[in-house]
Amino acid sequence: MKHGQPFKAATYCGETALAPSGNEAWKEIEDLAPLQMYPAGIELFQQSFPAEDVYFIDHGLVKLVYVDLSGRELIVGMPSSKALVGATSAIIEQPHPLTAVTLTRCNLRRFPAGVFRHLVRTNIELSWQVHQRHCYELYEDVIQMAQLECLSVQHRVEQ
Repeated sequence: MKHGQPFKAATYCGETALAPSGNEAWKEIEDLAPLQMYPAGIELFQQSFPAEDVYFIDHGLVKLVYVDLSGRELIVGMPSSKALVGATSAIIEQPHPLTAVTLTRCNLRRFPAGVFRHLVRTNIELSWQVHQRHCYELYEDVIQMAQLECLSVQHRVEQ
């Protein structure tokens, strides 16, 4: 890449897929959190509230929304199958910066935040995959911020 050329971000749809079912390292996770069906329109957690649960999306689509002080909503992401939702806030024990709402019917595994933190500390495979997911998110966020500041609207649309 030549100096000054726009960088084209990798595409992974905003979330990194985690290991599929059947992986030996994930057996403990599947046993701790059975699949549950959530209809569309269910709020999983709310912005500014403590992180009590982490959700693994087995199937479906979740909308992540930021609401500003005037009530305006901004859709920040739409994680889908094989993604984690709420993990960041649970790991750092901080309130959620976003609200998560099921956009479609979803099959989810729900972990209490404390259980999830314990799994991340003790399950090396899970810890590594969560770490990779967070790095991909940070990577994409940095690229997006740089492009918003440096590239014209037309150039961003063309990418």
